[in-house]
Amino acid sequence: PYLQAYGDLGRWDEVDKMLSRPAGMAVSSAFISLWRARATLKIDNDTARSRQHLATAYEATGHGREPTLAAAAASFAEEAGIWDIAALFYKGLAEHQPKSRLPMLEKLRQAALRGRDITTLMESTDKLSALRPESPQYRNDSIYLQLVNGEKLEMNRQRLEASSDDSKDSIIQLCRALSAYRFGDLAGVRQHLKTIPDPKALSPGQRAVHAGLLSVSGQVGSAFQIAEQIPTILLLKEEQIFLQRAL
Repeated sequence: PYLQAYGDLGRWDEVDKMLSRPAGMAVSSAFISLWRARATLKIDNDTARSRQHLATAYEATGHGREPTLAAAAASFAEEAGIWDIAALFYKGLAEHQPKSRLPMLEKLRQAALRGRDITTLMESTDKLSALRPESPQYRNDSIYLQLVNGEKLEMNRQRLEASSDDSKDSIIQLCRALSAYRFGDLAGVRQHLKTIPDPKALSPGQRAVHAGLLSVSGQVGSAFQIAEQIPTILLLKEEQIFLQRAL
């Protein structure tokens, strides 16, 4: 409580100084590192030292084995916009806290999205899809991300062929067009693009891919009209590549 009281008074220098010499304080090293991360962010208005303290806290919590402090550190990392460290904590919590695996994987997925980390995004989405095989959202997102990244092309073509009942789903139709593109089938790209029922229902990143596919299939004007309205702040690097083809 007294640390929070100091913080509330804006005396973060004193908090950091106190915790830099914690002899006699009945607190864990993870607790100290978390509070020093908070203090240094307030002092520096920069994430560099805060990131270092959070990395120390990650090790001190046993990579998520100490759930209360790990969850608090993950939440703070999110607030600070240190998305890769937040993802580390959520990945550890998902692994070591089985009862909260699903919500921690979802938080991991969101942290990876905000950090534009497609590898972690694919891994977390695949794990969620395995935990919830009845969920079309996780399955469709898994297919989409792998195709955007150019991975497991044949496996995902087969997954799409098994999704014949989803013909009215915009993301599935986009994935079919994207799969055709990955196999060099421009006629297939054009065919599947025509069957997307509601392109506006797609996420910004998916709309970027849609615009890129329109452009490579010869619909340059339509592609540009879509592309110029897409906010780029949360696009994955792989989605930005498609967007650039339409601009």
